[in-house]
Amino acid sequence: MDRQVPCRFAYLQLQDRHLGVALSLRFESEILVSLFIELSDPQIPTDFDDDFYSSIPKREQLHRQWLTAQLGEQNDFPWGTAGVARDKSENVFIYLHNRNNGWVFGG
Repeated sequence: MDRQVPCRFAYLQLQDRHLGVALSLRFESEILVSLFIELSDPQIPTDFDDDFYSSIPKREQLHRQWLTAQLGEQNDFPWGTAGVARDKSENVFIYLHNRNNGWVFGG
């Protein structure tokens, strides 16, 4: 996009029962616009490359089930969007973007 926006990021790791939870927050102009949640389950091995890549479907399923348990099947909301995605390194994560996110919604 053509305009620069001051961004700030925050990161937190915690344990929810047996699940590891990594939470990343993105702020634009001091307003929370996105959050990303990456779940890890010790029952899904990912330590070695073969395990990591073969576990993609299981990790996607884990994230989709968790997100559905929290928000239901819906992906679009009046406040923004939510879903499961993968980055270029094949890390699976949940995203929530609210309507203040200028990068996602062109605002």
